Amino acid sequence: AVPVRDRALHALAIALVRYLGGDAARSSPQPWKPVADLVPTVTELIAMRVRQIDPDEEKPARKQLNDIFEDWRRNPPPRYGDFRPPSPDTPLMYPAGTQKLAAWSEPAFQTPSSMRNVDSTCDARVVARFPLPEDD
Repeated sequence: AVPVRDRALHALAIALVRYLGGDAARSSPQPWKPVADLVPTVTELIAMRVRQIDPDEEKPARKQLNDIFEDWRRNPPPRYGDFRPPSPDTPLMYPAGTQKLAAWSEPAFQTPSSMRNVDSTCDARVVARFPLPEDD
């Protein structure tokens, strides 16, 4: 789904880079060179899966991946990110629902840490009594 892709595609791409990149890419999003070597492979892996599920979404997914990697290339942050209290060093990802610090440069991707962050919120109200059908 497009909203899920918008919220989480970067996380999949980053996870694949870290998984496939060995120690050079696993420990830090800098330098860019180890990441750059993986961009075509990661893009093709994701595009292949998107094509299997919804071929019409392959082109938009490729464009979004290109944008993600281009942002990362232009300004590689010093760290991937974590769940510790925010620091002034820009992370590549930060947990959804936490505040993005004004000191962080781009990219700093808000990243879901559970599927609860994927769905939008919905309003609910408590009813005091559930209406039952009339007894005959």
